Amino acid sequence: MRNGLGTDAGGNSALHVAVAESRLDIVQVLTAAGAELDLVNKHGETPMMCVSPNAVQLAGGKRTDGEDVLQWLLENGADWRKGLCTGPVENKGKTASELLERHAGKLGRKTWGQQLSAWAAAFPDGPPSKAQIERY
Repeated sequence: MRNGLGTDAGGNSALHVAVAESRLDIVQVLTAAGAELDLVNKHGETPMMCVSPNAVQLAGGKRTDGEDVLQWLLENGADWRKGLCTGPVENKGKTASELLERHAGKLGRKTWGQQLSAWAAAFPDGPPSKAQIERY
């Protein structure tokens, strides 16, 4: 999957893929190893924009889904202001908030776009520090 730059032909990093697959365990390992939270792929998408409503069963019976991954990304500094989708056609021009709202609506999930908007309102200058999160 990886070329010399650490991405596939579409510019997706391993983090993009782990987020899309709702693999919180892998997301945590990759970011601990220095994966870039806000890397933009060839479609203008950051890993946060790849959050999916999929749920997966992890080793030990733990279950994670897109909400877990989204919350973890936000709490660890992913910037919701980065990225503007340039394709595919149905996503063209969409922001992270709009894409997340669309994914959430497919399964009647908590509205991720509203969750992201609330987070952005609480921290208008960008991703918060760990201390700000603890106070939030």
